[in-house]
Amino acid sequence: MLYSLEAFERSNEIDDIVLVVAKDDFNKVNELVKSNNYKKVSHVVIGGKARQESVKNGLDVISNGYVLIHDAARPLVDNEIIVNLKHALAKFDGVAPALESVNTIARADKDGNILSFENRNELYQIQTPQAFKVGIIKEAHQKGEGSNATDDLQLVKLLNKKVGIIPGKEKYLKVTKQSDIKLIEDYLKEDE
Repeated sequence: MLYSLEAFERSNEIDDIVLVVAKDDFNKVNELVKSNNYKKVSHVVIGGKARQESVKNGLDVISNGYVLIHDAARPLVDNEIIVNLKHALAKFDGVAPALESVNTIARADKDGNILSFENRNELYQIQTPQAFKVGIIKEAHQKGEGSNATDDLQLVKLLNKKVGIIPGKEKYLKVTKQSDIKLIEDYLKEDE
């Protein structure tokens, strides 16, 4: 979380930071914010049972402008992507960095039978942070409550709003397994 927090804290594009954390981490995170003297953290909010509820809890404390929604599982966010996302909001109601799919993608059933092959030229891996106009993302969360959407862009698209992508970077990978930590460490060494 601290790598991401540092990037947002340093960015001239960011005025306020809202951290959404697990209830058990609330006091620890508040202490980290104070001890590291983060000036832009305006709220530390307790998250929900699921990601969608957590995002909504964070949105409840902001009122207007634009918002970047980011998960701490992607620690290597940088100012370049923050700036690019903000500028892309002139064209889109919601936008995210994305990587082109380089692998053949197959749709399969739970038994491993391939049902179809997808056109990888039209498929992208969506990353975070994702940027939105505040009013639109709040409406999307209100109307999408209880949906099985796995992503905030998905909720905005359900409103028939214009969502888009900008080029992402391999280094914005999501840490989901132990081997990802080694990749993150390698990226950090490259940035030194």
